[in-house]
Amino acid sequence: MSEKATIRAFANGGEAVGTLESGKTVFVRGAIPGEVVEVEIFQDKNRYSRGRLLNIIEESSERIASFCPEFPRCPGCSYCHVPYRVELEWKQKQLEYLLRDFEGIVYNSPVGAPGRTHWRNKLTLHIENSRCGYRSDDNMTLVPVTSCAIAAEPINEKIAALDLRQEKSVILRYTPQEGVAVFDREKGCRKIITEHLREAGVFKVAADGFFQTNPEIADKLLSYVVSEVQAANCRELCELYCGVGVFSIACAGKIPELKCTGVEISKDSVIRCRNNAANHHVSERCRFHAGDAGTLFSRYKPQNSDFLLLVDPPRTGMDKNMINCIKRHHPAQLIYISCAADTLARDLRNLASDYTIERVTLFDMFPSTAHFETVTVLKRIAAE
Repeated sequence: MSEKATIRAFANGGEAVGTLESGKTVFVRGAIPGEVVEVEIFQDKNRYSRGRLLNIIEESSERIASFCPEFPRCPGCSYCHVPYRVELEWKQKQLEYLLRDFEGIVYNSPVGAPGRTHWRNKLTLHIENSRCGYRSDDNMTLVPVTSCAIAAEPINEKIAALDLRQEKSVILRYTPQEGVAVFDREKGCRKIITEHLREAGVFKVAADGFFQTNPEIADKLLSYVVSEVQAANCRELCELYCGVGVFSIACAGKIPELKCTGVEISKDSVIRCRNNAANHHVSERCRFHAGDAGTLFSRYKPQNSDFLLLVDPPRTGMDKNMINCIKRHHPAQLIYISCAADTLARDLRNLASDYTIERVTLFDMFPSTAHFETVTVLKRIAAE
C-alpha cells in the first residue's frame, strides 16, 4: 500500500523525514526537503514509519542526477541527489539541532571536502552467491556493486578482480605507497602500511587498524587541532583513544615544550604509537600506554594543573566512568573529537556542570554519506 508524504528535513541518519497524510512521521531514503512523494511503507512503528520511495509527486528544484546508480537502494550514500552545498547546510543544521540545549555556542564555518567522490581509502564488502556488495538498510539484503563512487579508484580496480568463490566479508584498504590490501575481515591483517599526512608526515599503521578514511579532510582536522593546542598555551597534553598517536605526535612536533601522554586500548596500536614517535623524533616527550581509557585516566597524575585533555572516542562516545574521571581530574581545557554528533551531545550534557563550550567545528570527513566529524573546544568553569 502506498501513501503520500510531505518531506520537511534530512534526519541525522541521512534519511529524509516527512509527514504522511495521517500526520504520522515517516523516514524515506532518496527524498528531499520540500518534495511531496509517494512511499511504500515497509516498517510501521507506534511513533513513526519507514517508507520506500516510489514516486516524486512534487520535485524539489535542488534535485540533481545521482552519481551512484545504486542510490537510494544502497544506504552508503545519503546526499548524492543534491548539490554539495545542500548536503553541507543540512549537516550543519543537524549538528546545531543536536546541540540545541546549549546556549551561546560559537560555530565555525563547516570545513567541506574538496571532492564528493573517490575519497574513501578503506571499505568493507560482503561476498555471497558469487556477488559482492554492501548491506541494505535491513542489514541483510546484499546490494551488488562492481565499483563504488566514493571509493578510491585503485580500490574499484581491485573490486573487479575479487575472488567471489567464498562467502565472507573483505576489507579493501588503499595507500599510495603500498597500493590496495585485501583481507578477510574476520581474520584481519597485521601487515604494516604507510599513511601520509601533509601536516605531520608519515605514520605506520596495521592494515586492519584505525586511520581516517579521507586523507584530505584528515589533514585539515589535524591542522586545526594542532592550532587549538598551540592556542591553549599548555605544557601537558593527555590524549585518550589515541589510535597510532597522530595528534600527540603532531602536537609535540609543533610545540617543543609540550609533553604528551597517550592511551589506547589496542596493544598493537600502542606499539605503532611508540614507533611513530621515534620516527618523528619526539619519543622523549610522548609516552603511550595500552589499556582502557577510563581506567588508565583514573590513575593519571598530571604534572600541571592547566593540562589539556584530548579525546577521540568511538561512535558510542564516552561511558559514565570516563565522564566521572574527567570531572575528578578537571583539566583546564578539553578538546573533544567526535564522529557521532548524537553521542557527542549526550556527553556534553553530562559535562555541562563543569565545562562551557567555547566553539564547535564540523569537518565533512565523509562527504555524500550521512556522517561527519566535529571538533568541540571546552573550557573549565572557574570555581566560585
